[in-house]
This record gives sequence, C-alpha cells and structure tokens, in this order.
Amino acid sequence: MHLLKTTVLVLTVIVSTISASSVWATDSEVNLNFGLVEEMGSHATSVKGPNGEAAIEVIGGENASSTPLITCDAPEFSTHQYVVRGRVKYEGVVGGSYLELLNDFGDKKVYFTRTLGQFSGLKKLQGTSDWREFELPFHADPGMKPIKLSLNLVLTGQGKVIVSQPRFSNLAVSAAGWWNNQQSGIVGGVVGSLLGILGGLIGWSVTWGTSKKLTMGLCKAGIAIGCICLATGAIAAVLQQPFHVYYPLLLAGIISVCVIGANLRTISQRFQADEFRRMQAIDAV
Repeated sequence: MHLLKTTVLVLTVIVSTISASSVWATDSEVNLNFGLVEEMGSHATSVKGPNGEAAIEVIGGENASSTPLITCDAPEFSTHQYVVRGRVKYEGVVGGSYLELLNDFGDKKVYFTRTLGQFSGLKKLQGTSDWREFELPFHADPGMKPIKLSLNLVLTGQGKVIVSQPRFSNLAVSAAGWWNNQQSGIVGGVVGSLLGILGGLIGWSVTWGTSKKLTMGLCKAGIAIGCICLATGAIAAVLQQPFHVYYPLLLAGIISVCVIGANLRTISQRFQADEFRRMQAIDAV
C-alpha cells in the first residue's frame, strides 16, 4: 500500500509539472457587448454582474425560449482557435437549458458550441447556482475565421438566469488542449481496454482461486490506474483543458476506483474462506 501511494503521488507531481505548460493561453481579450434589451423581449432585463459589469437577467416561462444576448462581428484575432468566457448565475432552471455560441463562417456554414457538459465551464444550466465561470471554446480548421458571433441563452422552461458581460479570447494553438476530440476516443479506448483486461484477469483469478498475492496485486494496479486517471483529470479540469480531455480521465478513474475498491474486501474474504476450507479439509484427513 505504501508503494501504491508513493507511485500515485510521484506520477501526479510529474503530470502536474508537465501539464502546467499546457494551460490555455490567450494573446488577446475583448469584451463583447450585449445587444439592446428591448430586442430581447419582455423577459430580459439589464442588471449588474458580480463586479459591477454589465449583465442580462432572463426569466423563463412555461414554454421553451431562446434569447439572443449578443450578435456582433467577430473581433480581429490571430488564430483559428478561440473562446468566449464569462460568468453566469441561475435559479430554478429546468434541465436541458444552455448557453449557445453560434460561429458564422459565411459560405462555410454556421457551427455552434453549447454548455451541455457535466463539469467545469461547459457545465449545463440546471437547478440553482451562484456565480460561476462558463466558457464556449471553438476550434476551427486552420485558416478559418468567423465573420459573426452570436451568444444565445436557451431555456427549456422556467427559471432565472443572469449572464455577465462575456469576453472573447484567442487561444494559443500549441495550448488548445493535450489532445483533440478525435484523439480523445483513442485515449479513452486505451485506458478502458487496459482496465477491462485487468478486470477480466481479476475475475479469472478469483473464480479459479489462483494466488491471492497475484489477485490483490492486480486489484491494487487497477486502483492505482484509477487514481492516476482521477488526479490527471482533476489537474486537466483545474487547468481549464477542454471537456474532451478531462472527462474520459475522470470517468475511467471513478469507474475503476469505485468498482475495484468496492469489491476489494469481498475478494479478500473469498480467499480467506477458501483458505479456511482447505484447512478444514486437511484437519479432516
């Protein structure tokens, strides 16, 4: 167990040190101004944000609604990767509500980013929350730049939402993420396959009553991998890596630690029972 804790600690420090250089960097930041409140509808009101900045309060009704908070020409920027950040506060919001960034590339179509995630700045709007950060990143193909940006608040029903004045920032190309969305599937597949193989070996070892030392070693290895995934995923979330970077790590970590950890005591008791039966058989002879 001491070796397990040491391994996790060392790997966490290494990952933290390496990933510290991969924070989303920005080379410019521009405030995006809200549109006219009169054009947003009677359910929208101009208020103040947590630091006195401009903010818009929107109250949802019985039916779903979409409120256009901002429609503007895209700011000048140097890269094809950017993010819109701000703060949001909400109360009694019906599930499925979200902030939406529309990226208009003219004849190359319109693409969107929505806060429909489970964690960090891409977390969906649901229930009640005090002021928290939101972020709407977009990674276009090299050479592509939008001509217009639109920020909408989509409510599926009742609830009150306040959005503070958002900021537009460039993302340094080299710091956009530890890996892209496609590579995320590979990372998740490799980690998932490794944990699946370990789970199969543990099940085989318990079923056939092989070495207790081997079985417990496999269990500890699975928990160690899970702890490393959790630590790395937590670091990625703190460093504001994209959702597709930290979510597979956190998911794999939670599953492995919870499943293997929950069965560790049962597995140990199974071997103790088998040993007790063997002792009884020897005594009977």
